[in-house]
Amino acid sequence: MNALVELKGICASLQGERVLHYISWTIERGQQWLLVGPNGSGKSTLMRVLGAELWPEPRVGTRTYNFTGTPSRSPIDAKRHIAIVSPELQTKFKNLEYSLTGWQVVLSAFSDTFLLYSPLNTDQISLASCWVDRLAIRNLMDVPIQEMSYGELRKVLIARAVVRQPALLLLDEVCSGLDPAARRDILNMLDQIALSGVSIVISSHRDEDVFPSITHVIRLQDGRVVWQGRISEYYHLLQEVETENEQTNVWRESLHIHNEQLTTEGPSLIEIQGADVYLNNRQVLKSINWMLHPGQHWIIRGGNGAGKSTFLRLILGDYRPALGGTISRFGLDRLGLWEIKKYIGYYSPEMQEIFRRDLIVEEVIASGFEASFEPQRPFSQEQMLRVREVMRFMEIGELTGKPLGRMSHGQLRKVLLARAFVNSPKILLLDEPFDGLDFRSRSNVSKILGYIARNGTSLVLTSHYNEDIPVFITHQMLMSDGRIVEQGALVAND
Repeated sequence: MNALVELKGICASLQGERVLHYISWTIERGQQWLLVGPNGSGKSTLMRVLGAELWPEPRVGTRTYNFTGTPSRSPIDAKRHIAIVSPELQTKFKNLEYSLTGWQVVLSAFSDTFLLYSPLNTDQISLASCWVDRLAIRNLMDVPIQEMSYGELRKVLIARAVVRQPALLLLDEVCSGLDPAARRDILNMLDQIALSGVSIVISSHRDEDVFPSITHVIRLQDGRVVWQGRISEYYHLLQEVETENEQTNVWRESLHIHNEQLTTEGPSLIEIQGADVYLNNRQVLKSINWMLHPGQHWIIRGGNGAGKSTFLRLILGDYRPALGGTISRFGLDRLGLWEIKKYIGYYSPEMQEIFRRDLIVEEVIASGFEASFEPQRPFSQEQMLRVREVMRFMEIGELTGKPLGRMSHGQLRKVLLARAFVNSPKILLLDEPFDGLDFRSRSNVSKILGYIARNGTSLVLTSHYNEDIPVFITHQMLMSDGRIVEQGALVAND
């Protein structure tokens, strides 16, 4: 028997709702699988079932592991041979009450916990150090994970996964949040890992986030397997997707920055002068000078750790400039934090694990009126009408009354985007708003953001993908090592 994992007619539920229906799937040794499907199709749940993190429903189908030559239905021993990297795992590390460095996270692989509970031997330390160097993340080893960017922590977690030397590596949207150079490095590394005999299952919404050694594809729809087979047989489906993508043009193409002097004339929504930001005595933003005027819509670009997310949180008021730097919002030098958040909407993928899983969609969206993370008091009838209007606008009406614990990561991201603009903010800050969304959802969100932009809200968003620059974007900023290295209006190339 060459099967590492064999699922036969299994079902799985989240908070009493069935999300996987009679899944049959066999992963053979040496096979490399691409798991695809739209948001809400059950990909992340299936990953958790494979990774022995979620039990299938009892008395419905079977799940069998065979990593040692002896088939077993017990997930306890199987977990030693499986490593998983997912947005959920990343958020759990990010939200730990105690601070860990990148090196401590990598070493925790040997105990399969968040902390390292016993001393390591020389071989283990040498193995971990080798992977740190191969993944080129030595510079992150002394950095507390709370100070890392989304992409930096993702690379550290990938190192943690491969250090375990798993027989099966599960990667749920692993390239999400990575800059182009990091994606290339990771995909090349995954190719080498696959050639060494490790079987990999990777989920992705983007064709370019697939490594060359992929041998098979499985596609989910509404919690069911609708197609599985060799990658060569899947090429025609990829061509259909490319044709679909070409039919909807909501993205900017062939652009360059027209460098311009920052004007000091006319009213500004945000004005930052000489701002430095320090986190735990480490400087993460350096000499920031920037202005946002009404009618402008900015895309912030830069590699992992460039300072993009920190820049957005500086605007939001979560961070303050060091002595000597200034920031004014809406022409006021001093504005209370809650006043700021009344006029500035904000979205970040790291918000996903902050909300209680028993909250329903309407409660989460309505919390945007108060910039809180759970309802503080009953909402008015007018506010709830606005919530339902935004849900229709975002095309998430089918999620009405649904608890967060029953939603996919992609669905939850759309809910949090709705929360960000439910209060009709003057400024909308969006940190990687297209990450984790399938093509149709990315197109729909881009159209919705375009409508918001045309109706007077200024948008500032970050992205690592050129194709994610919406048509309404007027300006671009490039950041590197905490500095603005280029900024100006976007101009189409001839």
